[in-house]
Amino acid sequence: MSAIFAVRHMLAHPEHFPNKIFRLAGVSPLTVCIDWMHTKYLGTDQYFLGSVLFMIVNILMPGGTPDANCAELWEQVKAEYRKRRTPTRFRILKCSMFNSGSGGYPKLKGKSHAIRHLGFIVKDIFEAQAPHDCEFCTAVVGALRTGAQMEEILDAYKFQFKFPLEVAQTFVELCVTHVRQQQNLKDFAGHRICNVTFKHHWLIHAAHRAVWQNPRMGWCFQGEDLMLRVRTMTHACTYGTRPEDVHKKLVKRTIRQLDLLFPGV
Repeated sequence: MSAIFAVRHMLAHPEHFPNKIFRLAGVSPLTVCIDWMHTKYLGTDQYFLGSVLFMIVNILMPGGTPDANCAELWEQVKAEYRKRRTPTRFRILKCSMFNSGSGGYPKLKGKSHAIRHLGFIVKDIFEAQAPHDCEFCTAVVGALRTGAQMEEILDAYKFQFKFPLEVAQTFVELCVTHVRQQQNLKDFAGHRICNVTFKHHWLIHAAHRAVWQNPRMGWCFQGEDLMLRVRTMTHACTYGTRPEDVHKKLVKRTIRQLDLLFPGV
């Protein structure tokens, strides 16, 4: 309902959006897409998965120091990487990568694509190690499952501009449940875990828009990938070139590559 109200408000009150970008032809608040990558993988997932990893090495795994438990956990993760043939992986996993975050909450450090793929693995590892008679662990497993189900929908409809109505409704329900589960886990039993931030709010807004636009259409993976390619190409253009001429060489190579990709255009 909030998403419907927001759309009507945008249409009725364009003066409430004074940013100059909205003066461009065809650009309005309705054409702005929430970036799923920075909202979820570099937002809510960082706090949630960081908290789950913190619980595994500090609470669930028997005996040993947190560092020793983390080393054992990393071996399990690597085995899952090989089994699933995961394309983007963490190169190492240490306690220092998820022990500290904003407000003292655990927060996982890493690249967005690596965090996305790690969610499935953490779910299976936590389910295997968590006691079934523990209400807290059951709640964590529930949040891990809803997160994984959302990612499965994103993968199943990766080539669709928008989700079918029934799928979009399911996606919204999963997202709202996922956020509520994290809210219920926040500071559970005195443990400083599962920080909830404004990105959880925007995650729900992004899910509501799925009936009009697939969240994949607006995530920044494409832009991040392009930045890496441009950086690599710029570095190659520095050889045998004066610094002030590097940008000229880069433009020429880019045009040449586009001609090869799109001949006759």
